[in-house]
Amino acid sequence: MARPGLPILLSLFVAPLLAPATSAAPPPPPPNTPAPAYPEVVKKALEAAHERLETKLAAEYPRERIVTRTEPGPFSTVVAVAAFPDAYPGTGVLRLPLDAESGVGYGRHGERTLADFARERGWLAKPPPTDELVRFMNVALFDGVAILDKEPAPRVTHDKGMLTLELVRRYMPSHAGEWLVVIIPKEGPEQVERRPMHKPLRAP
Repeated sequence: MARPGLPILLSLFVAPLLAPATSAAPPPPPPNTPAPAYPEVVKKALEAAHERLETKLAAEYPRERIVTRTEPGPFSTVVAVAAFPDAYPGTGVLRLPLDAESGVGYGRHGERTLADFARERGWLAKPPPTDELVRFMNVALFDGVAILDKEPAPRVTHDKGMLTLELVRRYMPSHAGEWLVVIIPKEGPEQVERRPMHKPLRAP
């Protein structure tokens, strides 16, 4: 029997890696798209956020080649972005989501935590749609570049005053995976736990 050609073998390996993640960051708006009219406090917060992210990224990449932009975010947020265009995929980019009315930043680069954002919006009692929660979590904690699998489907539970998000994260180029568990407690910052895939996280 004839062996499959190299193009077919490559497609079998690469296709799963390129499959759309549940939490992919939004693409930049098309050229000539009018900029949203943000309040002055948000404009100033975005300017400060871009400067802060650019300074962080300049520790690893030439500052003169770093670009900044804004992206629309879920839950009435706007995302400040700093990126080095020629970085290896999944690296060289930092994102900071800000409240589109107050300008307050949340997540690993912000003044407040993802847990603060969740509690302020009552998510511990009534979680938001899972896809949007996964997308926002990715931006807030992983700069929007984590490869998050759709199978098994991400699961959100809320019990004993806590919100828990369980999902699978993959890594390139091996496509190896791990369980990622994000816990939003009643108080304090979120807890992020990583567990090996060979140890079942969920009951059968």
